[in-house]
Amino acid sequence: MQRDKFTSNDPALVSANEAKPRWETDVFFNRSSNKTIVANLLGYLPPKFVGQSIKTSEFRTMVHTNFWSTTRKDREDPVVIQILGSIILSV
Repeated sequence: MQRDKFTSNDPALVSANEAKPRWETDVFFNRSSNKTIVANLLGYLPPKFVGQSIKTSEFRTMVHTNFWSTTRKDREDPVVIQILGSIILSV
């Protein structure tokens, strides 16, 4: 998956990150290219956690939560984020 906070001066690394899939936040979770991302994540994650007794349904919940938090971040108004950040810093 594409890393949102990725920083590098190397053009090859930047283009590699941009080529990675990203959630389509303007459609439902189980539509279009999101299905491919879900399948890739569910194929990648469980082998990484072998022996930790995490159920497949828990992995599905984690992926779904990641989708919705990404959707929420994409839909936030940058002006509101800036105002809230200045309020928090002034406290």
